[in-house]
Amino acid sequence: LNAITDKKGDQTTGILLGADIELNPDGVDHDAFLLLSGESKDVTLDLNGHKLTATKNSKGGPKSPTSFIAVVNSKLTIKDSSNGNGQIGDTVKTGYKAVWVYSDSSKQSSVTIENGKFFGDKEAIYLKGKGSVGNIKGGVYQAISTHNDKYFVLNIYDDDAKEEGTYFSVTGGKFINFNPADAKTDPSDPTNYVKEGYQSVKDGANDWKVVSK
Repeated sequence: LNAITDKKGDQTTGILLGADIELNPDGVDHDAFLLLSGESKDVTLDLNGHKLTATKNSKGGPKSPTSFIAVVNSKLTIKDSSNGNGQIGDTVKTGYKAVWVYSDSSKQSSVTIENGKFFGDKEAIYLKGKGSVGNIKGGVYQAISTHNDKYFVLNIYDDDAKEEGTYFSVTGGKFINFNPADAKTDPSDPTNYVKEGYQSVKDGANDWKVVSK
């Protein structure tokens, strides 16, 4: 990791991934690669064309249940400056979600994703707690395993799904086996995560991409 010096005034910290990283090669179970918690400044993570993967199935922990990236009462932007080739997770089951966002409602917690590839076990991006936000502007997203035979690529914890201030705003990206405009994460009430002015269109047999209208 290469930390970029804070930019005075806008309180932004940059993290540049300098190499491919595998969690758990030593057999030790890690909660997360990156945990932002409490009063963390706004942080930008640049995948820089590298991969963040795991070699061992994780059992997770209380602070960041099975996630490569955990954002708790903080704000994170993820981008890839190498043509979107940077990657979190892989197309094998590891027990990790790509990104987990949690807010206890005292401070909004959010992830904004500009590009890159995101693979997660059960979910790629998961929101929990009132005030958790996922802004999806681009990238590729895939859930490796299913919930009741359905892929929950983007998902909000059921008890928080109807909370004001907890939402996904999707304006771009490709989604494997998942339509973000008709997300059946709650079977009784399919949800449209696509922002007004954008639409989800088929991009293959079971894949969808979001474009402007």
